[in-house]
Amino acid sequence: MGDVRETVTAEVTPLESRLVALFEQKRHDTNLTKNLVLALVQGFMTSKVESVDEVDINEPDEIGTAADEGWRKLFSAEIPVTMLRRAQKWAGKVGESKKTKDTPLGGDEAFEIGIGDKRLAAVLDVETLDLEGSAKSQAVDDIIAQGISSTRIIAMSLCLFLGCVVPLSKCAGCKWGEDSTLSPPAREKRKAGHRMLAEILLEGNLAELSAHFAMLMREFAEANRVEEAALVGSWWAEIYACFGMEKKALFAYVREYMRKYAGRGLPI
Repeated sequence: MGDVRETVTAEVTPLESRLVALFEQKRHDTNLTKNLVLALVQGFMTSKVESVDEVDINEPDEIGTAADEGWRKLFSAEIPVTMLRRAQKWAGKVGESKKTKDTPLGGDEAFEIGIGDKRLAAVLDVETLDLEGSAKSQAVDDIIAQGISSTRIIAMSLCLFLGCVVPLSKCAGCKWGEDSTLSPPAREKRKAGHRMLAEILLEGNLAELSAHFAMLMREFAEANRVEEAALVGSWWAEIYACFGMEKKALFAYVREYMRKYAGRGLPI
């Protein structure tokens, strides 16, 4: 695969230049390849970041997602696992020890979280959420059910209420299990007069509700967050198939679902 620098002819913006400089620095004894740097720049530009400050280089999940999205845009292919691991290691992610049939007790072989053991990956993910007891166990099940990280689930919860996609970096103030409508990004949208899910549910316009989720699915797909697009699409299709034109029941169900699973995505 050639260096895509040779194929890029568009004028580089100041923001793109600053992003390149950011990703070209060595971190955690790791340098990123030129193609990986360009993939990260493409991923964050696609997410419409407005400044380098919106990029959290200490968040492996965010860096990994941007690398994957950018790689797909540049090469029309899934990012190689080795490149994804390099990007996440650059952001600070380290391998975990795992005992398998091929690993002796006490072995320290590294593995990529989420590939071999979804439950273990979810358990490790939940350790970052500061949860206890039943809430902790439920979060593990929620993450397994949706097949994406807690960071992306929390971001998706916010997007569901907004009806549009926002970069993962802008969801840093959102927390697991909390009402996304109270978050800083939601307050900004509200001040700007953005029409959100709460208003649509209050007024009971089925066509507008359907358009709300259709727009969100389309934006997720355009941002290469295909898992989120599929989750929203499947969830909305099942609801519509179940209730049909029983508008009152449909709206009641969506309101209750959003209340019960606030900040937890679409686990069921």
